Amino acid sequence: MYINAGRLYQDAVQIASTIQSPPSSLQARRESLASILFATMSLEAFINELHHIALEFASATSAPVQLRVLGDLLEEAERSRASIASKYQLAKFILSSQPFDKGASPYQDFALLFDVRNLIVHTKPLEAKLRKDSSGKVVWVEPKIMVRLQNINVLEVTDYLKGSTPEAGELISDLVAEISTQQIALWACRTAVRIVEVILNAIPVEFAAITNTFYRKQFSTTTQP
Repeated sequence: MYINAGRLYQDAVQIASTIQSPPSSLQARRESLASILFATMSLEAFINELHHIALEFASATSAPVQLRVLGDLLEEAERSRASIASKYQLAKFILSSQPFDKGASPYQDFALLFDVRNLIVHTKPLEAKLRKDSSGKVVWVEPKIMVRLQNINVLEVTDYLKGSTPEAGELISDLVAEISTQQIALWACRTAVRIVEVILNAIPVEFAAITNTFYRKQFSTTTQP
């Protein structure tokens, strides 16, 4: 079995923390985009690897019952093509008897991160719209994901866009370009480590030595940029 989730996360951190080009440059946007995608890939890899690790070790005499249940139900989730978010909810409930609170961090940021990822890999060109609010401040208005990123203070409006937005009406910009920033890449890395740590903290003590070896150091707040 190959364990790649931690490597993908480390790649995301490395890229995000070493972006040096001007924020609006093509190079900075490419690096930011790569970091965001690596962060989401690490989360997908982690839950899928956990599924197979659970199946492999569930037959051991000392294996906790949650391990067998986790492996079996994640297997069913895979067969039914369940979403990554559903797999995380399932794992959290099996391991701790409590689901993630969908209205709170870290799940809220986790769900938003995958919405960002889905927009990035969408095949058609996507537009983002800005306009001035009642106080004259330039804000994102569409799509809703831009508003959500703005509300958690990880998406800003550049001075260029502020200067280009008309007094009345809307300004249209390239959505993927606007979310490909170092600020969002760093947020993606923080989000990834927080959601993984919740799952690792819920792992039964009899199995924690294995998952800690594979993931605890790689997904760590000390490795965040």
